[in-house]
Amino acid sequence: MAVDPRLLVGTVSYRSRQAWRVLEPYILAERAQRGETYLSHFEHLVHMATHNPWTMAVRKANLKRFGSYPAELGMNDGSTNESRRASSVVGQ
Repeated sequence: MAVDPRLLVGTVSYRSRQAWRVLEPYILAERAQRGETYLSHFEHLVHMATHNPWTMAVRKANLKRFGSYPAELGMNDGSTNESRRASSVVGQ
């Protein structure tokens, strides 16, 4: 497998658990009519998300992160020293 499923589940963990809380009574009612397999794949996803939270998946996978987010990567908030200096000069 190219990607660890726990990482994929981790990315939808919070929203899937929220959705389950809202949808559970409706899913159970549909199962009473249609059978036990109705949306079982969704329940499996939520179960995996519950037992493999994102923080745990990140820790187990030893994912790397940048120590800082330099402007060259386009990951700053635009408030560099240069832009602050320029705005203070313009305001004078």
